[in-house]
Amino acid sequence: MIALWLARAQEAESPSSAKLSDYVTQSQLEPGPQAACCCNSDQPHTLGTSMANRLRSTEKQKMYFIRISDLRRLRALALKAQIQGQQEVCGLLAGTRRRQLELWFLTNRSSRAGSFRMERVEYLRARREIRELGKHPIGDFHSHPISEAVPGKSDLAGAALNSLCLIYDVCGRTAKLWKIVKRNGRRYANEIPLASVSKRNRRSR
Repeated sequence: MIALWLARAQEAESPSSAKLSDYVTQSQLEPGPQAACCCNSDQPHTLGTSMANRLRSTEKQKMYFIRISDLRRLRALALKAQIQGQQEVCGLLAGTRRRQLELWFLTNRSSRAGSFRMERVEYLRARREIRELGKHPIGDFHSHPISEAVPGKSDLAGAALNSLCLIYDVCGRTAKLWKIVKRNGRRYANEIPLASVSKRNRRSR
């Protein structure tokens, strides 16, 4: 079993009772020492049946926007982390009233391949700074070094309900945005439309 310290400030569920441990952690996959990167594979990307049953297709949701420069930085850092032992990058998602997303990179404190861990102090500081700028902490993001940009079981279990989760697939070079919801006692991830915008054409904050 992978130990999960559910330490997000789960405002959507219980703002007053959320407990924070020393780390915010979430393990998405545990490739073996010889795990091959899908970048070098000719096999098509597939989604397992069990995972497909836990994911919903894109619903009629309002679109979110992200700057191309943020995506480029995410791509560069995620690729570097992948090369360094299938590591992940991670951080917080900040949002504006116009649904503009910003990536707040935090240090991944996990030394395990395919997992991330954010230190509690850094996590809380970032949330506070986001609010001080008049923006809103609305979720988190991380990279998948050798798998698709869809939430794994621990991604679903570790995320706050109704929060957003952006996942970047290093091999497929794609980013997808998800909203974590709960139906009939089970957690699901609804894909949210995401579009990139240039700095020149970025939406007003």
